[in-house]
Amino acid sequence: MTSLSHRRGRLSRTAAVVATAALTFLGLAVATPAHAADGDYQTTATVAAASADAGVTLELAGTGYTDLPAATGGGPAQGIMVLLRDKLAQDDAFVNANGRSLGPQLKMLSNADIVDGAWSATLTVAPATLATLSPDGSYEVVAWTTHSLLNADTFIDSVAVEFTADQLALFGTPAEEEPTEEPTEEATDEPAEEAAAETTTVDQIVECRMETVPAKAGTPQLTWGIKSSFVQYVQGAGGGEVSTSGGAALAGQRFTFGTGTGQFSADGAGTVSFPGVVNLTAHGGAMDITISNISITANANGSGSLSATIASKDMEGNAVNLGGEVATLTFSQQDAQGAAAAVTLTANGAAAFAGFYEAGEALDNLTIAIVGAQGETQVERCYDADGNLVNSDGSPIAGAGLASTGVAAGTLVGIGSATLLLGGLFLMWGRGRRSTASHR
Repeated sequence: MTSLSHRRGRLSRTAAVVATAALTFLGLAVATPAHAADGDYQTTATVAAASADAGVTLELAGTGYTDLPAATGGGPAQGIMVLLRDKLAQDDAFVNANGRSLGPQLKMLSNADIVDGAWSATLTVAPATLATLSPDGSYEVVAWTTHSLLNADTFIDSVAVEFTADQLALFGTPAEEEPTEEPTEEATDEPAEEAAAETTTVDQIVECRMETVPAKAGTPQLTWGIKSSFVQYVQGAGGGEVSTSGGAALAGQRFTFGTGTGQFSADGAGTVSFPGVVNLTAHGGAMDITISNISITANANGSGSLSATIASKDMEGNAVNLGGEVATLTFSQQDAQGAAAAVTLTANGAAAFAGFYEAGEALDNLTIAIVGAQGETQVERCYDADGNLVNSDGSPIAGAGLASTGVAAGTLVGIGSATLLLGGLFLMWGRGRRSTASHR
């Protein structure tokens, strides 16, 4: 048996990079790049057994594995990967590009396998895998953070493995002629079964990284009673009716205007506009008011305005057509997800109510919900060597297909919760219903 231990102290990554650059500049061959680890690790690799029938078995162990490098993408280390490789033919780039094929040379340990910085493992390299390795290679066992690319950031430690001449004779394709005697079925099946068993240990090289999900503007929705006591009068003593069209609807004594446009910034400033038409008629058509093209502007200081197009009749039956600001707003809540405001009639708006109300009259409070909005978020995504989106352990994500973007489930839940909360911000209605006499 051959045993070799290796202790690596705190080396300078800068020195390693400079040394490699100098060798390259001088035209000298550079093998696998030297890595520098920030931990104080000790790793051993012992050749415990070697035979043509069973391959090579290594007993591996490590101590001082208490401060592991972060995984690719910045996440905490979930364990280590330990690989027997030929440094001359299987450098870091080769390992990262051929993770699946290196499975029979690889052992993966989770954090649970590392107790107080110590671990041990047995790695058996079957004859079928040894046949792919050169007897003239330079071998080492290298350890790095699991679910990560092998590079200077994730490298932990390495230890040289010195095989005897008899052991190296097991590597590579045999030089002698292939036997002419047909192998028995039993002899043929056994290596195949063993190779299949080894294949089950294959671990993918998984790269995880933080990615930005862009902000998404939602759809504004407005809920406003206009003046609920006035609506009740129209439907009651006024002997009239209320109708909606174009995206507006009446629910109880409140009107909803969905599928608006525009958005609010993080401080609640912005302008949103809504389609939809509300028509109120009473007294046999003598009173006829149509409200449309509602637009709401919010300022960061809590002030704002409501503009609309209003067509109505005055008390003498003359047509009144006006547009622009019809009410001022005082916001009690406003942010990128919506707003709630008190509404006060302006002189321009009062004219549209045919003298029923004067400037300064309080209309119903309104609420705005920006449905489906989300801010810019950071999510961790993991990819296998083929670029497929996978879980951090390399298992496929159902329905994910090739690398794609999306929104984390937690983000969607948060958006839904914010919308429900905003929906509950309806403020108390203004004054109660006026008597019939107050409507002149």
